[in-house]
Amino acid sequence: MSLDKIDDYFIFIYDLEPSEWCSTFRFESPNFHRADLAHTASFSLWKNMLVVFYAIPSGAYPFDVLRARVQYFATIIVTCYGWLTGKPLELIQKNWVEVETEGQVRKRIAGTFQNISEPPIEHPDNEAFKKIVTLVPLNLKNPELARALRDFHSCLSKTNPDFYFYAYRAVEDIRSYFGSAEDDNERRKAWDSMNKALGREQKDYKELVELAKQARHGNIPDLLIDQETAQRQVNFVSSLINVFTKFLSDSDNARTGV
Repeated sequence: MSLDKIDDYFIFIYDLEPSEWCSTFRFESPNFHRADLAHTASFSLWKNMLVVFYAIPSGAYPFDVLRARVQYFATIIVTCYGWLTGKPLELIQKNWVEVETEGQVRKRIAGTFQNISEPPIEHPDNEAFKKIVTLVPLNLKNPELARALRDFHSCLSKTNPDFYFYAYRAVEDIRSYFGSAEDDNERRKAWDSMNKALGREQKDYKELVELAKQARHGNIPDLLIDQETAQRQVNFVSSLINVFTKFLSDSDNARTGV
């Protein structure tokens, strides 16, 4: 990462839980750069440690705003992983460091220790992060996708009827890309536009709509949900997100933002 025009360079460190899902993680991303704001961000993974590197012009943000931007970036990584693998990792901030540096950062290392075995870079578990690299710019440019992945991540984390509420919210997040929901007429137009663009019909959502309504109004007992029904909705919402990401990528995948 070139720091010739960067004054403030931060390293934010997170733990990922449950740690047993992360024992084979080892990955280093390319830089994600937004030229108009001179922001550069990237991330490294080492087992259950996620490190976000964030560089900005000096004094560009108060620290609380900077921390929120980095948290948003880190959340994108975790929610993309949850969508790709079905594993809703929890993100826990542990520490941050402001780095004084000159010239180039020559090497980035996250969590290496002598006499501890290193996860192999080629381990299959790390394949998801290669896909995440392509998804990060789409999330940064399209908040509707970022919200859909966050709600889908919340859905995966639930074992009670709230599962259906978050699953349907992910669908509504995607619908919001195609238009507002200020009134019934505008909402219908947005649904029609979404279905036309993504190859869906209103009947496709019928079961999830009914389950979400019951959950929202407290008409489902707060017990463990039926796994077969839940998996059917996971597959449906996941496939919808997949089609939406392809639609966004095909529409305009040239710009990126941090």
